[in-house]
Amino acid sequence: MDNTKPKFDLRAMRTLLRQIDALPKEMLSCADTYALLDEYVDRLAQGEPVDTLLPAVKYHLEICGNCGAEFEMLRAIILGEGDE
Repeated sequence: MDNTKPKFDLRAMRTLLRQIDALPKEMLSCADTYALLDEYVDRLAQGEPVDTLLPAVKYHLEICGNCGAEFEMLRAIILGEGDE
């Protein structure tokens, strides 16, 4: 049996803490995200910085496949990127 202690990786810990700090302070549910989706896409279409205005929506869209797919469909419609 190996009794060696795992080494503490300070660099990995710092990276993890930066990632945690970068998470939005507010976490949204799918229902909350869906309620803000029209506004998010409209602001995106107008060139507004949605990353900073609605960071919780952006984060949810990145981690939730269903909401992300809904966003991509709506974005394609609003920005006229659908199949013609």
